[in-house]
Amino acid sequence: MNEHDFWAFLERKKSPDKAKYLAQLGLSKLPSVDLKDFEAHYRSKVAELDRDDVRAAATLINRGRCSDDYFLYFRYWLVSLGETAFNEVAADPDALSKHVGPEAATEAYQFEEMLYAIADAGRQNELKNEYNREMAKAKLPRLWAMFGTAKARSGA
Repeated sequence: MNEHDFWAFLERKKSPDKAKYLAQLGLSKLPSVDLKDFEAHYRSKVAELDRDDVRAAATLINRGRCSDDYFLYFRYWLVSLGETAFNEVAADPDALSKHVGPEAATEAYQFEEMLYAIADAGRQNELKNEYNREMAKAKLPRLWAMFGTAKARSGA
């Protein structure tokens, strides 16, 4: 998954309801390699926003408080807004004024759930892969002996 595909995937199921958004996003349905790429792109974008001016914006929006955890979840929320919003805020954090309002609860501007959704999808993929290995070992014993063992995989 390249960066263009990352943004397209992220924006395909927009919903203001975070739980609905995550369910519709379907991270656990991604192949392992795409999920790893998705996570790498997401973390990279979150890291790009780890700046003093963005933290100052988060502090203002959170009514004067901004713990490290809040700032992390805030940046996860910013990335979830999509490529256009991300680029606007990365260029000028004051552009956040288009995406926030004083009437909303500050929890609206954080997305801790995305952090866990990515991790959960990774665990589900690992379980599927483990199941596939066990199934292959049981149902394909000759091929497993040739290709499934650690010795065969290492080329030794």
